[in-house]
Amino acid sequence: SMSSVDSEDAKSLCGKVAAIFEYVKRYVEAAELYQRAGDQSRAGEVYLLAGNLQQAAARFKDAGRDKDAARVGARFYEQQKRWKEAAMAYAGAGEYQKSAECFSKANEPIRAAEYFEKAGQNARAGLAYATGKRFEKAIETLQKVPAEDNDFNVSRGILGRSFYEMHDYEHCAATLDNHLTGERIDKANIDYFYMLALAWEQLGKLDKSKDLLYKIGSVDAKYRDLGDRISSIDSRISKVGSQAHSGSSSEAMNMVVNTLKERYDIESELGRGGMGVVYLARDKQLDRRVALKFLGALVDNSKEYRQRFIREAQTAAKINHPNIVSIYDISASEGKAYIAMEFIEGPNLFKFVEKKGRLKPAEAINVMMQACSALDAIHKSGIVHRDIKPDNIVIAKGGLVKLMDFGLAKADDNRITVANMVMGTPSYMSPEQATGKEVDGRTDIYAMGLVLYEMLTGKVVFADGDIMTRQVKEMPPKLGTLVEGLPEGLEDVAYKCVAKSPEARYKTAGEVVQALKGVQVS
Repeated sequence: SMSSVDSEDAKSLCGKVAAIFEYVKRYVEAAELYQRAGDQSRAGEVYLLAGNLQQAAARFKDAGRDKDAARVGARFYEQQKRWKEAAMAYAGAGEYQKSAECFSKANEPIRAAEYFEKAGQNARAGLAYATGKRFEKAIETLQKVPAEDNDFNVSRGILGRSFYEMHDYEHCAATLDNHLTGERIDKANIDYFYMLALAWEQLGKLDKSKDLLYKIGSVDAKYRDLGDRISSIDSRISKVGSQAHSGSSSEAMNMVVNTLKERYDIESELGRGGMGVVYLARDKQLDRRVALKFLGALVDNSKEYRQRFIREAQTAAKINHPNIVSIYDISASEGKAYIAMEFIEGPNLFKFVEKKGRLKPAEAINVMMQACSALDAIHKSGIVHRDIKPDNIVIAKGGLVKLMDFGLAKADDNRITVANMVMGTPSYMSPEQATGKEVDGRTDIYAMGLVLYEMLTGKVVFADGDIMTRQVKEMPPKLGTLVEGLPEGLEDVAYKCVAKSPEARYKTAGEVVQALKGVQVS
């Protein structure tokens, strides 16, 4: 019997038998025997032959082959479509390009960009930074792409777009003009030609802009708001003409900028998102600090968007509620639409939870009740927020919760940026939004339910994989299975908020507040 042989012999015997099994391609038995023989490294190799990546990774780890373990582990996670874990494992294995590709699939463009950079792939890094709205980083990276790079051409378009988003129209025009010289307008590059026309318009090169818009029209007469743009440029050309002006500077633009300068001192940038840039500024007339939000190209360049934006901002400005950021001033003159809002000092909920970790039930309920009370007021005035997420909920002094950015972020526009890339976080998007159906206030209740989950668990519910499909098909687990010691009734409130069908949710945000009042917090 085995036991009568001393263990060294047993090990050596296992090794010999293992080799035979391996020879006849019975890899699983062979691997198990190598493992018993103490040859973890060989066991790992053979598990790899057997296609058992999980075991192979574990054996390589035992054998001290950390890089191999990470590499094989990454392949295992990839098979499981666990993109974020795969990305981290590839990073550990030093395979930066694969790591970046997995971060992209996990919907983490910024981290993807960082690893593309490490892999020396500046073009792909730049694209990822642009997707993540980090346009300054995108520019810095894309400027390093050498002309002989295969992706050089693609990268020029994205570089131009990044300059555009940073309101650097000089560089935008120079980059795109260079990039598009000698190209014919087609489906693939029409967006960039259009952006070049807009940049020229911003720089006051009105004739050039108009000529190019006509060319775009000859390829696709229904492209975006082409007709509007052309007639708006015509009216500006005639204005400039009547002032015997050389057309070197765009009058309308300068007027807006001057009015802005007379009224506001811009102090610093607070952030940028799908709908433009926000600055901290001082209102010189009223001597108070305000958040100035510029609405970016989308609103600037389309009359229809501007009109809708004014309508919604006016409605929003009339709402007076302690949990809603007040709107002071709306300007939607052509070229630089902006909105001046109350400036709230304090972190947004995303930063708050990131720093603090998950919240106690009493804290989470408090935030939820204040936010839902704000939503109730918004819904009653006929606005659907459509972009509820922790970044849009600010925790002000004394724990006062302020909801911001409502009525401006329409899911459908939010995802269409200049180059038509899909943007915005689908992590809080209701099933009806994800499938492009009409939405009402219950879409916001769904998103608030996911925010409640996040406050209590410290984790985003739908963070990776094919998020849109998961929003439609996958119910999150009951809260009680994720967090211990929840007050009675809280789990049910959360679960009802995140029901897939709007009919199964609370009808109004006010009902959510009432339901939360009924939860006994010890």
